[in-house]
Amino acid sequence: MENRYSGGAIAYHWIMAVLIGFLWIQGYAIDLGPNATKAWWVNLHSAVGVIATLALFGRIAWRVGHRPPDLPTGTTPLVRISSHAVHMLLYALMLVICISGFLNIFARGRGIDFGFFQFPAIMASDRAITRPADTAHKYLAYATFALTILHILAALWHQLFLKDHLLLRMMPGKK
Repeated sequence: MENRYSGGAIAYHWIMAVLIGFLWIQGYAIDLGPNATKAWWVNLHSAVGVIATLALFGRIAWRVGHRPPDLPTGTTPLVRISSHAVHMLLYALMLVICISGFLNIFARGRGIDFGFFQFPAIMASDRAITRPADTAHKYLAYATFALTILHILAALWHQLFLKDHLLLRMMPGKK
């Protein structure tokens, strides 16, 4: 298929999708479990968040160095603009949600334990930072979720109704 994304772009896309999906589910479930295990789950969320942040930086670097394929011929200017805007907003949300998450954890005076090494707490506990950082992190997660659903629905619309094979450009596998 012509106009496929590069293998690196496809890999970063799906790695980020899996990591973010895990973080959404696990982040939501933290408050549902017993308090005795909450610190362990928060640490897991933070550690996976570090991995997702590193993957995001890799993805951004890849994107800067690799132009995405052109949209199908006949794509309207409104769709082109909205597609670009949604992608840029997703990148921005992912970046800001990472920042708010790190602010939230570090302003609690906590570090992150990866098992084989620990990233120490880098500041003392400060509730004046944790409350807004926690609130921002949660609302940014909801915004990212909503925009991701819109992104998925648009991809399905292209594939199922417009039949322009746009979705297949990001699917792993042979060209």
